[in-house]
Amino acid sequence: MNKRCFTFLLTGILINVSIFGQFMPGDIGFQSKEFEIFKKNKVKTQTQFMMDEDSVTTRVSVSEFTENGWLFRNTFDNSERGYEEETIDTMKDEYTYFPDGRIRIITMYGYDLYPMTYGFEYDKKNKLNAAIFASAEAREYSYAYDKSGNIIKRIGKSARFEVDAEGNFLDKMVMVETDYSTYTWDAKNRLAEESFNMNEEFYNKMFYAYNDKDQLIEMRVYYDTATDAIPAFSTKYYYLDNGLPKNTITVEDGFRVEYYFEYGFY
Repeated sequence: MNKRCFTFLLTGILINVSIFGQFMPGDIGFQSKEFEIFKKNKVKTQTQFMMDEDSVTTRVSVSEFTENGWLFRNTFDNSERGYEEETIDTMKDEYTYFPDGRIRIITMYGYDLYPMTYGFEYDKKNKLNAAIFASAEAREYSYAYDKSGNIIKRIGKSARFEVDAEGNFLDKMVMVETDYSTYTWDAKNRLAEESFNMNEEFYNKMFYAYNDKDQLIEMRVYYDTATDAIPAFSTKYYYLDNGLPKNTITVEDGFRVEYYFEYGFY
């Protein structure tokens, strides 16, 4: 695998946890207390840079925060996402919240011809009970919980045309289960493991490790379920003394890529 393909692979799979150094709003492992460190340090912007093995540095994204520490926009450098700047709109994710900080809508621009939206619905106890992903292929998600209130399964369904007994497509659209994820939590209710399956086939599994400050310090990704399997790649996370993410280092097949962060403040 060449370095450039490796970079694109990492960007696509790891972007959810590489910006904060922990999880993003809308991720299963995200907890709203992660915003507190950004509020405490009065962070206005977080700029993410990538340094490859040849010490070549490129800017990857800029994240913007409200004064109460809530992330409201990520803007990506298109060239680092595998797109030419002149052929597609700027890629950015925008976040809106309910007054108590629960994620409400994520709107994604520049990934397709039209914006994509990811909406979240909650029950009367403020537990997430559904998520709707609106794009060229509509998706909806439902959730199952354990006794501690942690999500242990997410089931994804996609819109498909109904098929008759002879295999002919009908005009009616139905939601068909296409994927599911399972989640395991540690004794401190931190996400410890997740597994993703698509079309009834195993896709990948991720393991997470934390320090005594509840900071994510390592993620390992596997494409093999064998007990002696070697991680396809792994990422380690490092922090500044004030608790803000400092940098991450990802290794795959001997290749090493570092992401580091710079901050602007209110």
